[in-house]
Amino acid sequence: MRKIKVDEKYIEKEIYEEVSNNPAYKQADKKLQIALESLNLEIKNKIAIDDAVTCIETEVGEIAYKKGFHSGMQFILKALAGEEVIDL
Repeated sequence: MRKIKVDEKYIEKEIYEEVSNNPAYKQADKKLQIALESLNLEIKNKIAIDDAVTCIETEVGEIAYKKGFHSGMQFILKALAGEEVIDL
């Protein structure tokens, strides 16, 4: 069985590439870029806003991945222990 090395490269490939290729994400990003252009800001201010958005995206992606991984592991461990795993 192959081990998964969860490092920066893995997260980039498995999360951020997946997100950036998503049609809904692309549409939202395009709306953001149009909104930034409409503000008529200096380029340094546009870059600062874009950097802040990228930072938020990074944090959200990592939190969601970790939470999803944790929830998945809890599901697997409870299922192996014969515990109820789905609450209907």
